Amino acid sequence: MIPVHATADDAGRSPYPDTASKWGGLGSEDPVLRSDENTFTGYDGATYSRAGWTVKGRRGAVYLGEEFDSACLTGDRFGQALGRLAQFARVIRASGRTVIFTVAPSKSAVYKKDLPTSMPHGSCDAQGIAAQDRVLDTFSDPSYIPLRKQMATMMDRGTPAYWRLDSHWTTVGSTRWGQRVARRLDPDIARIQRYRMTKRTHVPDIAYVIGQTGVKETEKARVTTTKVRTVAAAGSPGYHYENLTGFDIAWSTLPATKVWPGRTLLLGDSFTYLGMESLIPLFRHGRFMWTGHVELDDLVQAVTESDTVVIEVAQRYVANSSLADATTHLRLALDLAVADLGS
Repeated sequence: MIPVHATADDAGRSPYPDTASKWGGLGSEDPVLRSDENTFTGYDGATYSRAGWTVKGRRGAVYLGEEFDSACLTGDRFGQALGRLAQFARVIRASGRTVIFTVAPSKSAVYKKDLPTSMPHGSCDAQGIAAQDRVLDTFSDPSYIPLRKQMATMMDRGTPAYWRLDSHWTTVGSTRWGQRVARRLDPDIARIQRYRMTKRTHVPDIAYVIGQTGVKETEKARVTTTKVRTVAAAGSPGYHYENLTGFDIAWSTLPATKVWPGRTLLLGDSFTYLGMESLIPLFRHGRFMWTGHVELDDLVQAVTESDTVVIEVAQRYVANSSLADATTHLRLALDLAVADLGS
């Protein structure tokens, strides 16, 4: 694959604005707590202090504090939240468009061996994580692709699906999402995909956003080598896996015989952005929009202009995602109806 690269002017920008937001960076799509709130009421009815920026696990592993805030805050109500996200997919599916969605599991949902012995909110965290694990594994919807159990199994077997010092999946993990998308859309396209094992070094998000750019982590990487050519669309920034190049990126991939036809929209966050190396080669005409960093008007319009929509929401943001909001669903349904009447 020939990647869509960023320009030199794009170098050095963090690809993690969603995690940076709470600590003075760019605005997040769905913060669990407002930055000026230091306490919250857990799903068990008790009041807790917000976890710190990071939570140290065992054997040097580090977790993002708001994963534990989210687990304790939402707990067994997570299923209702995921149901609201599924409704967004159902609105798209009802219009005749193809739609796939998933939840990118929090690191605490898959990296179990090194979870801290004492969690920030005690049993509220432990029970909340377990409750959300069950929902992620058993939720049923025709468009839903579960990922948590596969990622957890990989981690249990020593396959580094997630970084030790970063809150995200590695390419070893993210390429599995790309494979699952390809298989759901067209098994023939899935069989075309090729990968090569290598290594990759980067600055973990938990270090980058507090200015500790000297901290680096090296881990196994699984990179796409599929023989297709991708080019940035006119007026769109290119893509680079390590440096954020834009919140709205479009591209085309050739040859047409090896890719999913039509116009495909990827709606996601940092997990999708970091996983686009294996997603870009799948689509003839693709567009990525970072939910929460693009205007809702533009997002809805992009859905109406697409034939296929692939959705990802980070687990800790599902409960408050704008894609799970009933007003968004109604607006999307109306716009889809108008667009299809005019076509």
